[in-house]
Amino acid sequence: MTDQQPQPQEPSTPQGPSQKSWQQSPQQWPQQSSQQWQQAGGGSQGPPQKQPRNKWKIGCLGCGGLVVLIGIIVTVVVATSVSHEASKKVTITYQVTGTANGVTISYSNWQDNNWSTSQSTVATLPWNKEITSSGLVKGGELTVSTGATGGTVNCSVTVGNGSPKTATASGAYAIASCSGFGS
Repeated sequence: MTDQQPQPQEPSTPQGPSQKSWQQSPQQWPQQSSQQWQQAGGGSQGPPQKQPRNKWKIGCLGCGGLVVLIGIIVTVVVATSVSHEASKKVTITYQVTGTANGVTISYSNWQDNNWSTSQSTVATLPWNKEITSSGLVKGGELTVSTGATGGTVNCSVTVGNGSPKTATASGAYAIASCSGFGS
């Protein structure tokens, strides 16, 4: 009689449906139950979970980026336009005519980001003054006052090639005021 020695056994591997599950590709893992995963020797944590893709988040980020880009473009265009307009120079023409003598003339304009006013007394008319103005506000105001002797005064303010703005006053201590603003 021959003695048979026990044959060493190979380690057991899962058989049946769980072995099939264990051998499937990672794309199929989320479809397997935790129990099958554990039976196949995958541990107690279960199969790795595939993270869902949030396409709407990517779309929202893209839209947000587009809005920011458009905002930057609009800001650059507006800033360039404002800068161009602010540096643009125009001529303001002030004129006073009439029969009054000894009139007081006051004229104002926006210059170098400040409102500037000048005043003078003129013995006889006509009187003219031209100045160059720049900045976002282009224009001026003109006020003419007759003295105690009265008379008639006509004032006119013209900005650039625009239409003149005019006013007339008559009598003692009469005031004619006109203003013109343009671009």
